[in-house]
Amino acid sequence: MYRTAFITALLLAVSAAVCNSVERPAGDRPFETSAAPKEFSGCRLAVFGNSITAARNSWAFRVRDSLGFGGFYNGSVGSSVWGRRVRPEGVTQNYGDNGFAGIGNSSHPSLQARTNNCAVVHIQKFLAERPDFVPDIIILSYGTNDRLTEEREPDLKEVLKRKRKSGRHCDGYLSTDDAFGLTGGMAWCLQTLTERFPEARIIVLSPIQANAGLEKYMDKNSGNLLKMRTMKKLCKAYGVEYVDCYHNCGIDASNVETVLLDGLHPNAAGQSLHASYIISRLTGR
Repeated sequence: MYRTAFITALLLAVSAAVCNSVERPAGDRPFETSAAPKEFSGCRLAVFGNSITAARNSWAFRVRDSLGFGGFYNGSVGSSVWGRRVRPEGVTQNYGDNGFAGIGNSSHPSLQARTNNCAVVHIQKFLAERPDFVPDIIILSYGTNDRLTEEREPDLKEVLKRKRKSGRHCDGYLSTDDAFGLTGGMAWCLQTLTERFPEARIIVLSPIQANAGLEKYMDKNSGNLLKMRTMKKLCKAYGVEYVDCYHNCGIDASNVETVLLDGLHPNAAGQSLHASYIISRLTGR
């Protein structure tokens, strides 16, 4: 009994030491928050997403500061989608390909760099450039910029069928040749992350609601609801958490005109609502 207790205490001490060994980047000022829960203090958080996650005061930074994460990686880029794409200027490159054009948002001068802007390439970049960063929690937030269908996108039923046959650990199940569109891109990302970081808590966030009263976003919510069905099924198949921000984060038709900057991106009030909901899901409180 004493030997078991000693080993348990030793493992807990080692775990705490590892989490607390990662420091916040110099000059990165946190939001003023109350005392962070001890269970998150010093642990590592990696987030990936589009402009709603990339924004300086986004939910991601608020979650980091509120829960006291010491290690933080934000691989988000504005305008991004889940999967690879085929466009007139070319096909999405893999990170590190010869002649790789980089990753860029919708204002980037290189059309190829814009086409490269997807979760698949974001994660390839993270794995290539930060092998030292082993996250305890990984949160992915894509979907609002994705088209309903993409050329070369695999069929969802076929992806789920192949996943069931291969089991949870599915080396070689999907290659980047399959990682097109929301279905292929998200499946590749979840496969890659669950295999690379089997001990990490992996979470996928749904898109938030947009202001459907604005002409340019009148179909945004209905499209996101369709994409969310696919996202939820893929999360279940890969055994990762799905968090429904669309229905539950507090941004809805009653307040979109006051908590969204432009009908799509949250302002400070919207970012606070978004972050508070994610924190509640992380902490269970």
